[in-house]
Amino acid sequence: MNKKYDVIVIGGGASGLMSAGVAGESGQRVLLLEKMEKLGRKIRITGKGRCNLTNNKIKEEFLNKIRSGATFFERAYDTFSNFKTMEFFEQQGLPLVEERGGRVYPESGDAWDVVRTLEKWCSKNRVEIRKDVLVERVEKKDGAVSGVIANGEFIESPKVIIATGGFSYPSTGSTGDGCRFAYNLGHNIVPVRPSLVPFELKIFGISELKGLLLKNIALSLLVDNVLKETLQGEVEFYEFGMGGATTLRLSSEAVDAIDEGKKAKFILDLKPALSVAKLQGRIKRELDALKTITVAELLRKLMPKQMIQIILKQSGFQARKMVSTLSEEDILKIISTIKNVEMPIIDHRGFKEAIITAGGVSLKEINPKTMESTIVKGLFFAGEVMDLDADTGGFNLQIAFSTAYLAGKK
Repeated sequence: MNKKYDVIVIGGGASGLMSAGVAGESGQRVLLLEKMEKLGRKIRITGKGRCNLTNNKIKEEFLNKIRSGATFFERAYDTFSNFKTMEFFEQQGLPLVEERGGRVYPESGDAWDVVRTLEKWCSKNRVEIRKDVLVERVEKKDGAVSGVIANGEFIESPKVIIATGGFSYPSTGSTGDGCRFAYNLGHNIVPVRPSLVPFELKIFGISELKGLLLKNIALSLLVDNVLKETLQGEVEFYEFGMGGATTLRLSSEAVDAIDEGKKAKFILDLKPALSVAKLQGRIKRELDALKTITVAELLRKLMPKQMIQIILKQSGFQARKMVSTLSEEDILKIISTIKNVEMPIIDHRGFKEAIITAGGVSLKEINPKTMESTIVKGLFFAGEVMDLDADTGGFNLQIAFSTAYLAGKK
């Protein structure tokens, strides 16, 4: 068994496969070590099994979606952009399709095809792949890496790429190994926490909302009653609280607020396209058409039935109260509630339900031009193990591909 390589890559996910393939393409002897029995397990579950592998936004818009480390990431983006990623996969024989919001998927709708494409490319570039191999530590000598200890044996290499992912979805193998390796080699770790994660809410009737998907709404995040951000899109409810694309985009700041002991809540506008005046007109037309109508019946004409009890509770009106008996002030109170549904946050969910990890190896100790450690020569990083994270929509996988491309270059 060969025990000396030009490059050892730890981790067989998106960043690991990409960096190994790039290194192999330049003629280097490359060994990829994966502790699970299959490669790309996290890739296989992304995008609900379809793999949203990148986003087609132009550079400025793309970088605006990076929540942490956008300036650091820019060099990697310029070297291997989202457009180069799309070109790469299509050249490897994987047709792509672009969908709403610039999201890019394999045309087949099968995330396995992304893994197969990367694995086939690595094999073509003579990358040696070993699965079911547990890397115990990265070895260094005289300030430079010398190899790794894996399954109890020393494997020599002057270059080691840590591409182990973060802590999210630990069942796929992402259990923080890379942060441990980096820390033991002298790197600082920015505190890790779940990101792109659902939230537990404290509102009357939350269990009744399970399975409800609301589209075309506006969602605001308030921290200690200070408005942080408002986004439009969709939210999805679970028996414990709320998730969905728009919730996830606000999750980074909400998680930090909760972990810091601050009070955080979401404000949901069910009718962002309608002003108060327009809603008043809509209600008046309903009353003119139906002379006798209850508050509950009125609300049913304006929203899904699962939301009615919450609006009644927060506005303080009885379901059977006749709308004809309401004053103008009462109607304005109902409208205000519809446009300002309060959803206090109890807590965020954990790494098992987080799409990505925020935090990780400090970017201050990594060269953005190469992804090499500034502390240990020959040590490189790629992907989620670093303190780099972005919105949902293909941006995080692009971070993996771009940083891995740089890390794998000779």
